Amino acid sequence: MNKVIIAFFATIVLMSCQTTKKTIDLVAIQKYQTELATFYTDLKTTPLVDEEKTNFKGITFFPISEKYIVKAKFTPIKDGKVIPFPTSAKKIKNYKEYGTVTFMLDNVEQTLTVYQSSPIMEKYADSLFLPFMDETN
Repeated sequence: MNKVIIAFFATIVLMSCQTTKKTIDLVAIQKYQTELATFYTDLKTTPLVDEEKTNFKGITFFPISEKYIVKAKFTPIKDGKVIPFPTSAKKIKNYKEYGTVTFMLDNVEQTLTVYQSSPIMEKYADSLFLPFMDETN
């Protein structure tokens, strides 16, 4: 579950990287967190299957930290592979490698791959997907 939430949040953050704002917009982040929590708990919108709903204890967010505002270099991937990703709803969605983002964090170079839905869904034509795991997963 945490992987899905982290990836979803990272997608939003990646899409907003075009701004040059250096400070965190706490109100916008808190609004996003509230909307995400509501999305998962609302029976009309939740992607959770019945067995997951009974065990779902809500979403826990890490404290907001400016440490993770990083400047990244984007490198496109030519002819990226299509990768199947399992979802929390027990479905498989395909994403094509679109590019990499490389940045420094704690003086260590990090590189993550960003993906685009395959086939491209019109609703998400301008969106990229950034899945990753942290040490809590």
